[in-house]
Parts: sequence; C-alpha cells; structure tokens
Amino acid sequence: MKTKVKTLKTLERGVKAEWADGKVSTYDLDELPEEIVRQCAIHGMSQKIMDAHSGQGGEGVAACRATTDEVYENLIAGEWNKKATGGLLAEAVAELFGIEVEDAREKLAAMDKKTVSAVEKDPRVVAWKAQRALERAQKKMESAEEGEASEDLTKLFA
Repeated sequence: MKTKVKTLKTLERGVKAEWADGKVSTYDLDELPEEIVRQCAIHGMSQKIMDAHSGQGGEGVAACRATTDEVYENLIAGEWNKKATGGLLAEAVAELFGIEVEDAREKLAAMDKKTVSAVEKDPRVVAWKAQRALERAQKKMESAEEGEASEDLTKLFA
C-alpha cells in the first residue's frame, strides 16, 4: 500500500502535510482551543514516553524505567531530540567494560551524539545486543506451549 502522506513536517506552531496528490495542508496549534492543545501535548508526551523504551522488548522493568526516566529528564532540561543512553546501551557497556550500569549511563550521558552513535555501532555492542535478542527469542520459544508455534507455521506453509 502506498502512503498517502508524502511528507510531514513540524512547524514552529503546528504540522504541515504534503499529500501524495500534491496538495498541502497546515494544522496550526493557534487555531485550536486551549484544552485541545493541552490534550495534544499530553498525547505527544505519552507517545514520547512509550517511544523511549520501544525496542527494549524483553528487557526488565528497571531498564525500561531508567530509559524512560532519562528521556523525561531530557524533556525537563529542554532537550527534545537527545537520545536516552540508559537502558540496553548502558547495560551493554557496563557488561562489556566491567563497570556499573549507573557509571555507564553517566559516561554515555556526557558524550555527544556522534560518540554515542559510534558506541552503538561498535561490533562488540552490536553483538551483545544480538545475543540478548537471541536469548529473549529462546525464552519465548521455551515458554510457548508445545507445538504451538510450529503448528501455526505448518498451516501457513502447507
């Protein structure tokens, strides 16, 4: 299915949609009642909080909470686009380099975006994350009822 919105750009006080048919729509916060603007802000905050720990699937509650709390602290500091360095990345660094998770978080938080990106792309970190993903998948397979997954696939490929 082709997307119907060609581009979506954020503006100073709203959003501009460029549609696949070439038309452009602008949605301006200043045109909305104050209560609706507040609801939009709450919805955006909710989405930001959920996005903070997406991709941490099988990670523990503490790791997800740490990442989410860090994103919230960034928001308080006026940083919308700053990436959280807690959670899974901090756990990987801690384990790989033999330091405490909190120390890893602090070190990562002090780094600029380019350096954090380099840490994320380091083959040791990538391999550590892949191993964790494999472990999560194996746990899911073990916890599935006997024959449940293979039976469903058998039906699909029969």
